[in-house]
Amino acid sequence: MATKTYYTYHGNLFTFVKSGAKKINIKFIEAQDGKGYFSTDRKNLQNLIESDKNFGKKIFLSKGLSTIKDLTTDNTVEYIEDVTNYEDAIEYLTKNYNVDSDELKSPKNVRDQAKRLGIYFPNIR
Repeated sequence: MATKTYYTYHGNLFTFVKSGAKKINIKFIEAQDGKGYFSTDRKNLQNLIESDKNFGKKIFLSKGLSTIKDLTTDNTVEYIEDVTNYEDAIEYLTKNYNVDSDELKSPKNVRDQAKRLGIYFPNIR
């Protein structure tokens, strides 16, 4: 299945698309260019995004990028996939990067510090 990447001018964006009565959450991750990106190879999800009322207004199809990782060809972003919650992210940042835990009081602070350090936790929900 072909991977498609979508972008928004809203940076980090948490939104959803509807599949009947069900809402499917999608998370755009802000890149260095200030845009938020989301990639999927799930054809059903691609169809839902492209038929959503925000497609073409707030969400756009990115040309030329096959995945979010393509945005970081210089490997400046480290993907930490085994961290699945903010408590683990705080522990990871304090142990591995000596970040003061007082600077990690909220999920936004955790995301900001990780971004500053070139770290991305893709599995935090």
